[in-house]
Amino acid sequence: MHRVRTKTNKFTTGRIRNTKKTKPQFVQRDTRVANIFQNNLRVNVESQHNSETDDTDTFQWNNGEEYISNIENISEPLENTDVNAELSDTNVNTVYDYSSSLNGQCFPNISVFLIFIWTVKHIIGTAAYKDLINILKHPQFCIFDLPNDLSTVKKYRNKLPLMPISSLTVPILQKNTLSNSEATKEAYYFSILNHIERVLNNPQLKKHTYFGAGVEVTNKRELWHGTLWHESPLFDLTSISYNDVIYSTGEFVMYEFDNVRYYGRILAFIQVEENGSWRIKIQKLLNYFDLPRIFRSASRGTDQLWMTDDFILIRHSQIIKKVVIWLKDTDQIPRYEKRISEILYKHNNRYTIRPIEQRHHHPNEYITMGIPPSPNMKVFKFFIDLYYDDFGTFRTVYHSLGGLYVQFGFIPFGGEFEDVIKPFIKDIKQLQHGIVMKIGEEEVWVTGGLGLTTADLPQGNDLAGILRQNANYGCRTCEVFKENLTEIDYDIKKHGRYHHLTDNYFDYLHQLHDIPSLQTAFAKEHGLCIKPNVLDQLFRDRHTQTPQDAFHAVAGLGGRLLNITLESFTRDGEAKFLTV
Repeated sequence: MHRVRTKTNKFTTGRIRNTKKTKPQFVQRDTRVANIFQNNLRVNVESQHNSETDDTDTFQWNNGEEYISNIENISEPLENTDVNAELSDTNVNTVYDYSSSLNGQCFPNISVFLIFIWTVKHIIGTAAYKDLINILKHPQFCIFDLPNDLSTVKKYRNKLPLMPISSLTVPILQKNTLSNSEATKEAYYFSILNHIERVLNNPQLKKHTYFGAGVEVTNKRELWHGTLWHESPLFDLTSISYNDVIYSTGEFVMYEFDNVRYYGRILAFIQVEENGSWRIKIQKLLNYFDLPRIFRSASRGTDQLWMTDDFILIRHSQIIKKVVIWLKDTDQIPRYEKRISEILYKHNNRYTIRPIEQRHHHPNEYITMGIPPSPNMKVFKFFIDLYYDDFGTFRTVYHSLGGLYVQFGFIPFGGEFEDVIKPFIKDIKQLQHGIVMKIGEEEVWVTGGLGLTTADLPQGNDLAGILRQNANYGCRTCEVFKENLTEIDYDIKKHGRYHHLTDNYFDYLHQLHDIPSLQTAFAKEHGLCIKPNVLDQLFRDRHTQTPQDAFHAVAGLGGRLLNITLESFTRDGEAKFLTV
């Protein structure tokens, strides 16, 4: 007797009968045909001991004579071959005429007959069958080269230059698993450095990689079209020499445009897609007289400059000289020509000002690069995109797996992201400072780092150290309250999240570790996790390098909302909506 939970969550007691689901009639028919043929299959095999790995590497067929004779002597009753007909005592005793099948009525020849038996018996799919036929029809295929034993074939795998699989012991949280779960489990992964080495040593893969400078285009399609590739020293050019002067990204210069001199900051050295010419990407700085009149006051002097979110592309020849400018959110320098304490920007088509602290730092301000052993050594820079997502293994199972697709690895049930990601962080730290790799007969300098961390909304917030999206302050881009998410006039830049400011919050949270109540209250007030994510050990900006995943934004509720919206439009309305 067993106690069973029903669909209404009520328990019922009764005897469970072991029933076997009836297979479709055509499956019963084909399976029985295959079993009858296979049970009567007799093939003489002559072996020859001429291999060190297999004693029966060569064999000869007897042309199927004994096999055919056995088939012709079979007289086995079968079910009706009509799948739509019901089985009855009459048609169950129908005798299948195998000799007529082999004489061309069903099978044109013995080869098709044997393949039919094999496909039915082993339930061979279309893809597997096509692969087999391609192998058999290959002009260099020889049946006498095949070993008889499958284990012999599998031994050849050990001779392949496969990438080693590493393992890591991960502690399991008992609260997330069943009570009888083990305390630790093994997580398996491939090393990022091994991946990179194999890519560089594979000419077929290497020719499809891009290690050039950032490219400025109107329609961005590739990673090297983006701002991060342009500005980060991990991925792009960091300095140039012009008129015997070295100019580096992040430095301030005076340049000329339309016969007028301006101040600016070097953001990047890039190429223009149209003609491939080199340009310098300059962030515009305004002096006192360039400000809108409403902001000109006695509290703002002529020794100040104002940062903007605008940039301009100039030629090398337009640079006049370097200048020393102090950003007031950095350590004070003894001598400087100008200082910047505010940022001028537009919000709702109106100019406004925010403090200099509310800006995203240029990557050159927090990234330090290693130097190649030789200035003549080739340099390869890699942009790593980490994709992380939790997904249910089965539809009705509450457990979820965490996928780290950059490593082709998975987080075990009950394991933590920060434990499984440790080998990845170790490899990226080496990559950030640069390592020497031997590619063929040449030694090259390989560097790079973590570019983007792509994730679904909950996991993306985890990677940025922000509370989940259902919290009061659950946005990883700004500190908007959840009740104000629909406000069109909300100033995201003024209330945005900035990496260095979030670092200050985490430092303060660490100081409150002895007072858990205050620590929790402060974290909730700013929508922060109690401690930063483990990826913060790497060179990255947690807010700009953890963007919203476009696919997840439109694949779920957003996609359904968009479809409903489009269905409500007329044809003209839909065309106008899509062109906005």
